[in-house]
Amino acid sequence: MSRNVALIILDAVRKDYFDEYAPRLQRAADVSFEQCRAGSSCSVPSHSAILTGQLPHESGITYTSVRYDHIDEDETFLSSLPDHRSFGVSANPWASSEFGFGRFFDDFVNVSRQRRFQDGMDLSQFVYDECDETGVKMYLDFLKAAFHRDNTVQSLANGAFAQLNRSVSKLPVPKPFDDGAATVSREIGKRTGDDDQPFFCFTNFMDAHSPMQHIIGYDRSLHDVPMSWSSLAFEHQDEITFNIDGATQQYDEFISNYRQLYAASIDYLDRTVTDLISEIQAETRRETTFIITADHGENIGYESETTTSGTRAASRKGSYTCRCIL
Repeated sequence: MSRNVALIILDAVRKDYFDEYAPRLQRAADVSFEQCRAGSSCSVPSHSAILTGQLPHESGITYTSVRYDHIDEDETFLSSLPDHRSFGVSANPWASSEFGFGRFFDDFVNVSRQRRFQDGMDLSQFVYDECDETGVKMYLDFLKAAFHRDNTVQSLANGAFAQLNRSVSKLPVPKPFDDGAATVSREIGKRTGDDDQPFFCFTNFMDAHSPMQHIIGYDRSLHDVPMSWSSLAFEHQDEITFNIDGATQQYDEFISNYRQLYAASIDYLDRTVTDLISEIQAETRRETTFIITADHGENIGYESETTTSGTRAASRKGSYTCRCIL
């Protein structure tokens, strides 16, 4: 196969919201597969299913077993692309080099809210994989770990950026940085201009993933959420219950605001990814197939995705659409 292939994962993007808020990508698509199903309701096992074609109980990668180290490259679809140079740019900290995902590619770049400097530690990975503390003790452990590793300055900068990002998100102003889309697009653009051999590109955009907050690039005509609102301002998000019986109404405003910013984030991704596709097409002489899909959806409290006893906010909706731009 001599054509380029780009697999673009729009993390946590539901089919119904994609259909309504991503018209540019839909117009560009030559083929649409409407009845796809996610391999899992969360990122790690779903990405494993995308790579291997195996469900979580077959691959051994689950919500609580998050490393890809035991999977060989010849167990993935990448083994069928021996003539392609492969690279990945991921804003998902769980689909990253920290957990063994990046080793399947010739070149891999990790981007996340907590990791804007590639050589430094990822705060999400540190908290999940290395630290059992919370609060001040967690930050002290992070500082100690940063000073005992290479690239200390980059690790400290990542930690400071993560804290600044969280602090700014609670102010009544739009956040000046998106959740990685601009960086992901820039890093992909650096790697797609070489036509000596075809490329396979994997990328994950996390901008539609929780938490939800105002971003400067969002279209204000799509929502009327107060500038002071952020889902991060609610300190006990795991306690939010979506109850279809109507007995619990105290979270209606939260859910409405979340849905509106979620829609705006998908519109933002629609514009960003469409621009990226145009840039790649302009910079490479080879034909490129773009596959746009999601790893899972998002539960945002509609009746169809709740039970009579309520559903936790952390749950996910699993159906999605796969679009191919040839």
